[in-house]
Amino acid sequence: MDVTFANNSVTLYPERGAYLPELQTLLVADTHFGKASVFGRAGIPVPQTTTDGTLRRIDSMLVRSGARRLLILGDLWHGRVLDDDPVVARLAAWREQWRDLSVELVTGNHDRHMPRAADALQATDHGEVLREGGFEFRHDPAAFDDGSGFAGHLHPVIRMRDVGHTTLRLPCFHATNRVMVLPAVGAFTGGHCVRPKNGDQVYACADDEVIDVSCVCR
Repeated sequence: MDVTFANNSVTLYPERGAYLPELQTLLVADTHFGKASVFGRAGIPVPQTTTDGTLRRIDSMLVRSGARRLLILGDLWHGRVLDDDPVVARLAAWREQWRDLSVELVTGNHDRHMPRAADALQATDHGEVLREGGFEFRHDPAAFDDGSGFAGHLHPVIRMRDVGHTTLRLPCFHATNRVMVLPAVGAFTGGHCVRPKNGDQVYACADDEVIDVSCVCR
């Protein structure tokens, strides 16, 4: 879905990313790579295929958008990952497939104690904020002062009910007049239900489309 945010064109994908054509940049947030490994070390059995699911989403959006740059809005990793963890080799192999792609990130709360967070993707780490094209790119939407831009961190989802009172939860983009919060692109992430205010825009990610649900979720 093509939308306008802060007087700029933005393409939203159901795979949970946003493309900025003027910057030729694909934005994703909250990949949380290595989360399955962190749970595994704690003795909690979880599927180890979530990395592939997340990368497939990113692959699809990169191909469709033709983006020249991937900017990750924080929480690249979920927690500390050992150097010999299979996820490190998987990300390195993925990066080799996209060797001409510029990969960059801003620091999320899960990344702050990981000085080598960007290594596996050979990524440029901009710290807590990147300012470009009139936008700020951050992890935490609460960190915005006067500027406008894009963030992650909250893993927004929207809960809706049909006439039969069946509840549906969908990842969503939640945009105020200043900040658009992206849904978590990670395949192994939870979600936080948003409560939009008047004037907010909410775009839900269905299986293969993005749907404007702003008028039905307030």
